[in-house]
Amino acid sequence: MFIRIQSLLIKRLIIILIIFRASNLYSGTGVDSLLAFADNQYLAGNYESSVKEYLRIGFSQNFSDPFIQLRLANSYYRKGDWSVARYYYDQVYRLTDQDSLIVQSKINKISTLISEQKYNQALIDLFNINDTTYQKHAVEVDLLFAICYFGLDDFDKSKAYFKHTVSDNAAAQDKIDSIFQIKKLFYRPKPIYPYVLSMLMPGLGQMSVGEVSEGLNSFFLTESLFILGFVVAYEYSIVDAFFSVLPWYQRYYFGGLNNTWELALKQRQKRRSDAYKNVLDIILSSED
Repeated sequence: MFIRIQSLLIKRLIIILIIFRASNLYSGTGVDSLLAFADNQYLAGNYESSVKEYLRIGFSQNFSDPFIQLRLANSYYRKGDWSVARYYYDQVYRLTDQDSLIVQSKINKISTLISEQKYNQALIDLFNINDTTYQKHAVEVDLLFAICYFGLDDFDKSKAYFKHTVSDNAAAQDKIDSIFQIKKLFYRPKPIYPYVLSMLMPGLGQMSVGEVSEGLNSFFLTESLFILGFVVAYEYSIVDAFFSVLPWYQRYYFGGLNNTWELALKQRQKRRSDAYKNVLDIILSSED
């Protein structure tokens, strides 16, 4: 009995010491050292570690410090946990009335929506930014508008907002105009055209979008199976050809069609990505 009581007392003492140590860590210089360590982890790109440390500090303060909430949100943002990051950005709005914190949280929250390609939702938040904030952060807000409209394929509005970001640089605006001038390039190739070509002749659609090796592979594979079907039908029977070769022919024929569609979309996306990158390069170079 005595040993059992002694064991319980020791356990309680250990718990008390742990609590006491934790309280010391989270008070005064303890918090400062933890915060410095967490910030260093964030700057080093160790976002898993910075999240853990910011959470420890947050728990000690009952998550009442908007600066810690913002650091925590940014860590989750960098990790790619965008929905969690948005939760903590919302907490910043709730805890502070400092314009700088609110603006940073709003812009970063909208950026998480863009990262998830939730462009319509991001636009709603952008339209809710008040005029004063917009005037102070016009370039960042215009850039977010431009990216959203670009993602929604509304290239006219996207161009207008991209140009707003370099409104004091006529040369940069002209360069952006030249990129958006041939707007039809943003919609080419249309997947339906190479798809039809591949229906008429397997592989032709892939070659039409510049994927020659893919096209030749599809052509020789399907044609080989087509010839094999004739051989089996001649040597054995049409029924044998139907059940032994046709399923494979269908698989690779329709697989080639799907591949053609995906390659066309990929090619079109590459054109858009190249244009997007060129526009961002123009904007960045105009700031130098």
